[in-house]
Amino acid sequence: MRSIRFILAGIPLSGAAFLLCALLAQPPHRVSGVVAAAIFCPLWFALCAANALGGVADGHSARIEAGLAGAIFAGPAAVSLLLWWASRTWWNDGPLITASRTAWVLTAGILLWAGTAQLTAVWRTAGSPVRAMSAAAAVFSPLWAAVMVVNLLLGLSVGYTLMEEIPVLLVNLAVPVGVALIARTLPVQNRIRR
Repeated sequence: MRSIRFILAGIPLSGAAFLLCALLAQPPHRVSGVVAAAIFCPLWFALCAANALGGVADGHSARIEAGLAGAIFAGPAAVSLLLWWASRTWWNDGPLITASRTAWVLTAGILLWAGTAQLTAVWRTAGSPVRAMSAAAAVFSPLWAAVMVVNLLLGLSVGYTLMEEIPVLLVNLAVPVGVALIARTLPVQNRIRR
């Protein structure tokens, strides 16, 4: 169960990395697929390795943990590499998202939140006083705020005024963080099986 949830965390994180690279890429740079894979795969590998080391520290077999880490790494990494291939094949190393940006930003935010929530649910120890969704909101909210400030700065760099960018920042920040804060109040499963 734990391995499946870990994989289910990686898939939306891979999609979020791809969307954010596509959203933050500025013309003429059209390499969002390769950049997303280059960012996501090493970070995902590090998370899988940390998870395996935690399993070994808990007394599980190193061989089994290494096999699980490979399987956990493979699924989301394959999605990331597939998105890279798709961007090279269908979008000429893009895509560059220039229309309906707010909808795509919100989608990336929700995907990032979903991955963060799954990871905190997986890593939350049984009996922990910190609820998984509260921890996820605490991790996600400042991370998303930083990404949205970068988005605002990119908007300013292409000619939008600060007065035009502030409402966009507020919407882009409020919806995913609002989802995170609302999810924080939902009941959380008490025990997560390994």
